[in-house]
Amino acid sequence: GGIVVRATRLADKKDVALKVAWIHPDAIEQVNRETEVTATFQDPHVVPVKRVENTEDMIVLEMPLLPGQTLGKLLDTGAPLPYDRVLEMLRTVAAVLDKAHAAGIIHGGVCPEKILIGEKGDVYVSDFGLYTRANGRSADRPSTVGTMAYAPIEQRQDLPTADGRIDQYALAVVALELLRGQRTWRLNEQKLLQIDPDPSRAPLRLP
Repeated sequence: GGIVVRATRLADKKDVALKVAWIHPDAIEQVNRETEVTATFQDPHVVPVKRVENTEDMIVLEMPLLPGQTLGKLLDTGAPLPYDRVLEMLRTVAAVLDKAHAAGIIHGGVCPEKILIGEKGDVYVSDFGLYTRANGRSADRPSTVGTMAYAPIEQRQDLPTADGRIDQYALAVVALELLRGQRTWRLNEQKLLQIDPDPSRAPLRLP
């Protein structure tokens, strides 16, 4: 949807993160949707966003600057995480998703890059992408949001059965990757996404 940069808020000299939407209708729609959904759903472990008024006619969102990193960066170190640490993080994220689903909200794009680590090791979920109205119809098609390597078949094929369980599936893939210390996918020689869930490449070591 755009680019995220570090910035300093002049009013109080506080460092924040700014997300600036690309000047493209799809990007603007996505960022506006994320803003709307996040405004309707609040949780201590959801990254809050607020619109920043500007004279450049751009879509700019302000978010707190988390000093940690994403789970994606952690994964790229190639080291499996301890089982207890993975379980702790999953429980936090799962609780956020359960609360969102109860409110009729689907994230739709759960992946390691959307889970951030705070200064004290707490995890936070960012970029909610799908919103389901009370009548059960989604405000956007599931296939338009999310990272395909973490999307179940009903999301990839845009089936009407797609619901909050697509987030549960994605979180399970994230768990597998954290325990293995490597991704379940790669870009092949043709630069195409190749999903490789074969756990024999890195056997799991569970207690």
